[in-house]
Amino acid sequence: MTNYYRLLLVDDEPHIIDMVMRLLDSVENMELDIYYAYSAADAVDIIKKGVLTCS
Repeated sequence: MTNYYRLLLVDDEPHIIDMVMRLLDSVENMELDIYYAYSAADAVDIIKKGVLTCS
C-alpha cells in the first residue's frame, strides 16, 4: 500500500533542505509532494496560497 503525504520543509540553510529531500526521495512506497521554504515568512506564503492545508 502506498501512502500519500504533503510535506513542507522549512529551514534557512539550503543544504539541510537538500539533504532531507534526498533522504525522503529514497523512501519506497511513499508518495510525497514536497514543498520547501528558506524562511518562516516564505512557509506562511505557501500555506496562504492554499497549496497545503494545516489540520
